[in-house]
Amino acid sequence: MLQKKVLSNTTESYYLSIDELPIYNWNKIFETSDLDYLKKNNNKKVKEEFLVELWVKLQNEYLDEFGLESIFKQKLEIQKKIAIKNYEFILKNDRFILTEIDILNAELKSLELNKAGLNFWQVKDKVEQSKGYRFDAKIVTVIEWFYALKELSNGKANKGDRNNRK
Repeated sequence: MLQKKVLSNTTESYYLSIDELPIYNWNKIFETSDLDYLKKNNNKKVKEEFLVELWVKLQNEYLDEFGLESIFKQKLEIQKKIAIKNYEFILKNDRFILTEIDILNAELKSLELNKAGLNFWQVKDKVEQSKGYRFDAKIVTVIEWFYALKELSNGKANKGDRNNRK
């Protein structure tokens, strides 16, 4: 739960929802791990703990709205297998298990390399082409962005229609 005393006067200072957080800031947090991108202005001082709680809340909002991507599910499954194999190695001290862990780590690395594909700005260009208009990444919110991507992947993007959410 976000700290209530801090939260009481934060609506003007922080992005408290994916409905208002710009996609630019969302991406910058993933790129840099800098939670200051949750601030609307950099003048405010707040405990790092608050920003971490806020970031977790925003990610949970995203998951509630859009769920997990299949590649993320695959990564979690492999990470789970690695954790189990590490536990097995501790119990059995069988060095063959280390080989299995190396294979799983290679699978995980392969998933990360395959995911690389297009960067944010390339995807933004594709979305703009599909929609038929340009948008400012510092204004379009996280929820608007991911609905646009969802519509594009479903083949439902209509040029010039900003109200195309389903």
